[in-house]
Amino acid sequence: YIQEKRYEFEDTSTFDLESVCGPPLFIEYSTTNNIYCTNTYQPEDGYEQIHAEEYGLGQHLSNYESGNIDAKELGSLMIRTFFLHDLSSNVQWDVNAPLERELAMSLGEIGYSFFIEATERKTQTLGGDATAGREEEFIDEEEESFSKSELGASATGNIVFVYDLAEIHVENYSFVHERRS
Repeated sequence: YIQEKRYEFEDTSTFDLESVCGPPLFIEYSTTNNIYCTNTYQPEDGYEQIHAEEYGLGQHLSNYESGNIDAKELGSLMIRTFFLHDLSSNVQWDVNAPLERELAMSLGEIGYSFFIEATERKTQTLGGDATAGREEEFIDEEEESFSKSELGASATGNIVFVYDLAEIHVENYSFVHERRS
């Protein structure tokens, strides 16, 4: 006579961690990659760590680490973020998408060189009864000549991903702000 043993398993799909441990007290943000930047005017001082949260890069860095965006897209987002941080906030800007090219790097590294620029957004007041005082954006089709008060800004820099050290280096970043005549 053989007796059959039956094991009743709990349904694991209904397991609730909160009922066992309670609700989480806090959620800590952490990433495995660190961002380092060189001082443009004193590169001999070496790298200084940049905290991603200070520049609003935390979500982008998490997306990169989870594989949702690639290195080139993260580099582009980083240069754009640094550039927007450096722009004057009392002027409305038309910011172009960053241009990039891949750099020749050693094994275990990938790098991109970026260039980004912006011009002052122009507005003009329309005349007439119905549109008096209304401002509307206009774009010069040919941009034959710049107005005397047009502002321009540009930035360039290299973003290097060092996979062995889980580091991202921002090298030779420079920002220029000028009045074009």
